[in-house]
Amino acid sequence: MRIVICDICFDPIARVDNPHAPISGDQLHSLHKAEGSIFANNLSWEWLKCPICGFRPFLKDDEITLQGEDSRRIPEKIKLGKVAKEEVKPKKRKKDKKG
Repeated sequence: MRIVICDICFDPIARVDNPHAPISGDQLHSLHKAEGSIFANNLSWEWLKCPICGFRPFLKDDEITLQGEDSRRIPEKIKLGKVAKEEVKPKKRKKDKKG
């Protein structure tokens, strides 16, 4: 597991194993292995609060800061080993209308 750093106060706040976007309370575990989760499992990233500074610890739902690294983008959750549909299909370009 890796150590998660708050984007506001830069203190270590949790451990994470395999993060996926959007980050939620069930992905974050206490820094002390015996304790378990420090956040309610059903909390989305908008409602998570840093236990040190009290602010939202993540500025974006798909980026977290890990100890020893800069802010890191985390991937969408992959279900059943397949990539989400929106990642597979390229966006269609609009054809230019000539007038």
